[in-house]
Amino acid sequence: MTVILRAMSSSCAASGPMNGLPLNSIGMPVLLTGPVPRFEHQRVMPAVLRWRLVVTRFFGGVAIMTFNAVYLMAGVWIVMVVKFGIWKTGFPISTISIVIALVFLYVVVTALSVMS
Repeated sequence: MTVILRAMSSSCAASGPMNGLPLNSIGMPVLLTGPVPRFEHQRVMPAVLRWRLVVTRFFGGVAIMTFNAVYLMAGVWIVMVVKFGIWKTGFPISTISIVIALVFLYVVVTALSVMS
């Protein structure tokens, strides 16, 4: 992995403030979310049931979306409190409705991916 990263960073190196940008913005996500290697000829571990894989990926995605939404809304609320002195509690509570909307959209996307 280190060899691949060093090769990518040396081949993508540029001079100036954009040094290493392809590795950070394109290279790492591709490396981290690339296809998982298959071992067709041997069983390294027991097979994972498809429904369990879909459910765990779904709840992992929901957890990440929830964390990001809470982080964003709490950060914006803290800035509003510090900068403008607005202490309305409705703004951070609206995070719940945002998370519910994101979960609904994620359910639709997951259902479409399972059906296709």
